[in-house]
Amino acid sequence: MIRILAFGDSWTKGHGVEEDIEYKENPHPPLMIDKLREQNSWPNQLAGLLHKPAINFGVCGIGNGRILQLIKETLASGLVKKDDLFLIMLSFPYRDSDPIEVYREMEEVLKDYNHLYFNSFWRTFDDEVIGLVDTTNFVEPERCMSDVLSDYEVLNNISVWEYNSRSVWTDEVGMKIGDYHPNYLGYKLISEQIYKDIHNKIRL
Repeated sequence: MIRILAFGDSWTKGHGVEEDIEYKENPHPPLMIDKLREQNSWPNQLAGLLHKPAINFGVCGIGNGRILQLIKETLASGLVKKDDLFLIMLSFPYRDSDPIEVYREMEEVLKDYNHLYFNSFWRTFDDEVIGLVDTTNFVEPERCMSDVLSDYEVLNNISVWEYNSRSVWTDEVGMKIGDYHPNYLGYKLISEQIYKDIHNKIRL
């Protein structure tokens, strides 16, 4: 592995690291907040664990169709190296495209590269769909990173969510898909989980 190339939505960008709640619904905050998110996101924390550089292609608010386009644009640049590792944290599956079609196309364009997929806060495939697609490169398609955070929160009685929110998946007041994000600890836990997953799936 030469570099980590991370793709995803706000859960990859690092939205929620900031403590200023005024930016909660702002996908394009001032530069300082934008950099704070990016530099403390899971790709950057994972880079520290792996002692490898990371490039964070996360963009707040995008869906899997746009993630696919960013992957294509990156490959077309001619700057990707054969030993780079693509890590794709998929967004809400129905945000802008058909999840099966997008996933299959991602598999096609990335077939010659090391790559892994993860669910962020919503399962990409239902149980009956998993059998219709090749999930060899999909780490735990039946679980999400939000499950990892929720389990930790319950076990340790501490917030892993933005602005010290608690038990966000049981919030029935104003809850929207992807409305909550991890805090710094949450992104640290995600990076540690992916670190373990990488060692189980790819020979480093």
